[in-house]
This record gives sequence, C-alpha cells and structure tokens, in this order.
Amino acid sequence: MTVVHQQAGSGRCGRNHLSRLNFKASANRVAFVFILLAALVPFAAAQSTSQLSGSVTDPSGATVSGAKITLIEPATGFNRTTESNSSGLYQFLDVQPGDYRLEAAAETGRLSM
Repeated sequence: MTVVHQQAGSGRCGRNHLSRLNFKASANRVAFVFILLAALVPFAAAQSTSQLSGSVTDPSGATVSGAKITLIEPATGFNRTTESNSSGLYQFLDVQPGDYRLEAAAETGRLSM
C-alpha cells in the first residue's frame, strides 16, 4: 500500500487553487466596477444637453433682427425666450433632450417656423 502525504498550500495543486482564488477575486472586482459604471450611465445621459440655433427670415428671404424667439416644451410647460441679433441669428444653449415647439414673433406680425 502506498501512502501519499501532501500539505495544504504546497505543491502544484495548492498554487493552482490560489491562482483560481486570485482570478475569481479579480473577476469579482471587474464585475463590480462594470455594474457600477452601468448603473451610472443613465445619470450621465440625463445630464446631457444640446444647443439649438437658427436664423429668422421674412417671406422674401430678408433677415429679421429683434425677433422674439420662444422655445416651448409642451409636455412640461417649460419655455425660454431669446431675441434674434442684427443678422437674424438666435441660439439656445443647454437645452435638455425633448420635443419642443419654436415660435417667433416680430413687430411686423407673428412668424411661423
């Protein structure tokens, strides 16, 4: 009869066991970081903004300066107003994603866009 003695942690089997434990610990850390980042993505997406810019012209194609431009989000009632510059250009910065209606009004009457 042959008797084999092996101490825990010694020999080839012990090293493989420790390597597997280290791999599992590393894999758990990577999985945790991935899940944490995935959970934060909606918050980052919610913080994204855009800008809206354009120009105001009359039916003949001439630019309209001083037109009152209103950006309206019907779902929430949110609105912002700006005025076109001397070249008829306007700009809204930091606009949250959504569906908006744009209205323009000038001294000569209301313009539809």
